[in-house]
Order: sequence, then C-alpha cells, then structure tokens
Amino acid sequence: MDIKVHEDYVSIDRENLEVFNKTGLNRFSENRFRCVICGEPASIDSSMSCRGHRLVHTHCAYQTFGIDNMVNVIKWMEEQDK
Repeated sequence: MDIKVHEDYVSIDRENLEVFNKTGLNRFSENRFRCVICGEPASIDSSMSCRGHRLVHTHCAYQTFGIDNMVNVIKWMEEQDK
C-alpha cells in the first residue's frame, strides 16, 4: 500500500517509540505523540498504533484509508515492518 506519510516519518516514529517506552499507557489522553501521516500532536486514545509505532490519528486513518476500510490501516502498519 503506497500511503503518503509525513516527510519526517522516520524521526516522528522513532520519537513516538521512545515516548511510549518511557511512559507506556500512562496519561493516555495527553498529546505526547505525533501522527506519522500529518505530523500533528496525538494521544494514544485518539489514534491507532502498535505501542506507539506507526501512530496514526483516527481522523487521519479515516481520511487516508476510508471509514469503511479501517482494516487497511492494520494491513498498512504490518507492511511497514517488512
């Protein structure tokens, strides 16, 4: 799946992983992360990710993958590790 991500995707993703590894799910509604698609601040409870990895705002996921195709977000996340 060819999805347009933020130009700083690698840096944002790395920072999100570091934050998650330090703080876990504590204060899950705080905007401590950034969306890898739009780059804007995000919280765990308003996004999809794998423990902070490939974190995408729910809104960006709807816009990018379509509200009826949310399973494609998970497929895309899995493809990123290949």
